Amino acid sequence: MIRKIFLFALFLCFGLSPALAQENAYDEYLNGKKRSAKTSKNDKKPSNYRERYLQDAGVSFYWFDVNSVFGPVTIAMPGINYIGRLVLNQNPDKYSLSVGTHPSLGLQFGNLGSFFMLTIPVMLEGTIGLGSSLFNEAPIGAFIGFGPEYNIVRSWGELALPVRIDQLAAVASAGIRFRIRDRGYYLRYSEAFWAPVQGQYFRTVSFGNSLF
Repeated sequence: MIRKIFLFALFLCFGLSPALAQENAYDEYLNGKKRSAKTSKNDKKPSNYRERYLQDAGVSFYWFDVNSVFGPVTIAMPGINYIGRLVLNQNPDKYSLSVGTHPSLGLQFGNLGSFFMLTIPVMLEGTIGLGSSLFNEAPIGAFIGFGPEYNIVRSWGELALPVRIDQLAAVASAGIRFRIRDRGYYLRYSEAFWAPVQGQYFRTVSFGNSLF
C-alpha cells in the first residue's frame, strides 16, 4: 500500500506536471496577462488533461510531537510545498472534484539537532469557486479534502532527539484561494487524524501562489 501511494504521488509530481503544465496559464501568471472577458460559458469547459491539471507552490510550516526522557516535545520546522491536482468532475462556474497530491519537504538545522521531513499525501478534494477549474474567475474559493499520507522524518546531531518515523497515516485538509491584483494565492491547513503505526500526528500550514 505504501509503495502504491508513493508511486502514484511521484507519477503526479514528476510525470504529469511537465506534460500537463498549463503553458498559457503560466504565461498569464508570469506576465500579468488577463484572460479574455469574451470567453463564452461553453469555452470554459476544459477539453484536455493539460487544462485539467492545476498546480500551486509555496512555503509551509510543520509541527508534531515526539516523546523524550523529559516528556512530549514539539518539533517545528519550515519547508516548501507543492500541489498538483487533476480535475475529475466539475461544473466550471461553481465546483469540482479532483485527485492529487501536495508533497511537503521540511528542513531544520541547529546546534541542538537537525531534522528532515517528507510527507506525501494522495488527496481527494472538493473545491468551490476559485480553483475549481482553470477558467473559474471567482475572486475567492474554498476546498476540503482527505486521503492517505506517507511520512518520513529523520534527525541527526549529537544533541538531537533520536527521531526516525516511517508511517502511513490518514490526513484531512482545508483552505481558501483568493486573488490579489489578479494573482492567485492559497492558504491551506492539514492535519493527520489517524496514524496507527507510530502515532505521529503531523500538522501543516501552507501559503503560496496558484499557478493557474
